[in-house]
Amino acid sequence: MSLDDPDQLAAIVRQAVHEALRDAPAPAYLTRRQACQYLNVSMATLERAAFHGGGPAFVRIGKAVRYSREALDAWAKAREQTRIRVDESER
Repeated sequence: MSLDDPDQLAAIVRQAVHEALRDAPAPAYLTRRQACQYLNVSMATLERAAFHGGGPAFVRIGKAVRYSREALDAWAKAREQTRIRVDESER
């Protein structure tokens, strides 16, 4: 393997970056987009919950909004249900 070959060098760098990211600890706080991916909900759902209240607890760092995994888990856990409620109009 020659480091003079740009393709081989790029492959070595890609592999090193991939391994470093795989072994890196997860961030303590997630962005809104990451929180949506974590919960598997749309951005609109999380933004609406934050605007109207009742959404997961978050911290504001400057203008940035960040969520802890613990807050997201607690919010989701509080919404667990054992049955689907059917409105009278749907019967």
